[in-house]
Amino acid sequence: FARPLMQTPEFCGACHKQFIDKELNRATRVQLQNQYDSWRGSHWFVADPDNPTRADKEKSLQCNDCHMREMDSQDPAVLDGKHKHHGFIAAGQWLPLLHDLPHAEKHVKLTEEWLQGKTVIPEIADRWPGGPPVPIEIEAPETAKPGEPVRIRIVADNRQVGHAFPTGPLDAIQAWFDIRGRQGRTEIFASGP
Repeated sequence: FARPLMQTPEFCGACHKQFIDKELNRATRVQLQNQYDSWRGSHWFVADPDNPTRADKEKSLQCNDCHMREMDSQDPAVLDGKHKHHGFIAAGQWLPLLHDLPHAEKHVKLTEEWLQGKTVIPEIADRWPGGPPVPIEIEAPETAKPGEPVRIRIVADNRQVGHAFPTGPLDAIQAWFDIRGRQGRTEIFASGP
């Protein structure tokens, strides 16, 4: 895993740029997911001046910078005493719980902290601004009278994610808002996952 190719966005793109062939969906070739091109079109991709098809590793934020945080390591293959953690935080929060994987609750907690802007990743802190990567703005009245229609508007603004948000395979691209209305301590309305 220490080979240079395995540390590149192109290696990630081998799976994160997929298509479903015409023979499988009976219609046409359909793109399944493409975080790679989405990232290349984002402000986190800065081309290497010597090879514009590749990222400048010092100026770009790459897939493993955000999703594979550094951790101390005793592995003899590492050179600097650290390796990238393969938990892929902020990716597929639901899957670890679905499959009852070891440490699934910790993965969910770390992902929630990342989405809330509580996470600092030391190795990219100089390039990654603080706060939530997808800030949420809620427009709603402070109060409402019984029976009165209430209009609520929620805006999620992808400011920091290096690809589209939400993203993933076509059958799993979802971000949920859990909205609850209360009268005193009594919940009178709920809409969510």
